[in-house]
Amino acid sequence: MTQSSMLVTRGNDLTLLKTHFKYDLCKYHFSNRVGDIWNSLPNWVVTANDTNTFNSRLDTYWHNQEII
Repeated sequence: MTQSSMLVTRGNDLTLLKTHFKYDLCKYHFSNRVGDIWNSLPNWVVTANDTNTFNSRLDTYWHNQEII
């Protein structure tokens, strides 16, 4: 993968919509917890064809990120 294909803009084409809840009953479901993380991933990570490719791309992407 070249450096130019790893350029990160904001988000990806496969964003998840988060639902806002009035009560805490469904607020902590898996889909609401991971929505912000998934939406922040670049296209070259989320458009992987299989799980192994996704995992290796995700590891590469996170390896190059600063720890917050």
